[in-house]
Amino acid sequence: MPFYDFEDVKTRKRFELFMPIAEMEKRVKADGTFITDAGRVARRVFTCNVPPPSTKVYYSRAMGCGKKHVKQRNQRLFHELGIRPVDAVYLPDGRLEMTGRKNRNKMLKLTGNIDGDGSYGDYVGK
Repeated sequence: MPFYDFEDVKTRKRFELFMPIAEMEKRVKADGTFITDAGRVARRVFTCNVPPPSTKVYYSRAMGCGKKHVKQRNQRLFHELGIRPVDAVYLPDGRLEMTGRKNRNKMLKLTGNIDGDGSYGDYVGK
């Protein structure tokens, strides 16, 4: 069952609900509003900067950087290399966070690292 993001029409606060797709389709009105079990009127929020919940998140200290260089590295990733913040980002402690194996392999290639224990589909060098 998926999560759905909503925003309360009056208070503008966001919340999420966990329900089957069929129930979601029945409860949404033609104008896009939704009435919760508590009687609140909400509108569906579509967020594109959040990875799917099934995506595994990888953290790497080896591909990371020092705390002082996080801002520079993130700017280089996003602006020069065209990596989206959802795919990979340097955390404030210097670790590199990557979502999914595809992005992990991409970052291994960009940083010049290899996965010594890599299995089928992992980047292990040329």
